[in-house]
Amino acid sequence: MNITRLRRIKKIDLAKEDSVEVVKYKYANSLKLFGFRTGIESFGVSFKRKIKTITHSGENRIDAMKIFREGNIYIFIESKQINVNWLVKLDTLYFLSFMIGLVIGFVTNFLFNYSLFISFVTGLTGLIVFVIVGILIIRSRIDEINFVCIDEQSKSNAP
Repeated sequence: MNITRLRRIKKIDLAKEDSVEVVKYKYANSLKLFGFRTGIESFGVSFKRKIKTITHSGENRIDAMKIFREGNIYIFIESKQINVNWLVKLDTLYFLSFMIGLVIGFVTNFLFNYSLFISFVTGLTGLIVFVIVGILIIRSRIDEINFVCIDEQSKSNAP
């Protein structure tokens, strides 16, 4: 188990018109709609979020805080089912959670004059809470992309 990456697996019954290449293309297009730069590889789809560095509207400040940034989608056929394995890197989530936990620790120490131990425990609790919330947000975004790519298609093909 690798703690720097989040794995999510989705198994889909293979429809007559679906192939691995079609599913790769659907995922690549859906990820582009969500603001990702994608590449179709032999194993599946690789994606990375485009971070704007210079804007005057303040949009770059919001983009820098997005935790769902980069990863791979492995797509393959196994016994008349298409397996979609997500592998999302959690580096940004851990960094932002650590910084938020650090700020919470300093605030409890300097603003409320608590002891160093209580400030450390409060900061560590903040870090853990934000990591859990971030993982839940990433999982919901993966489920949303899966729904757009696969589930919506299978419902429209149902008799």
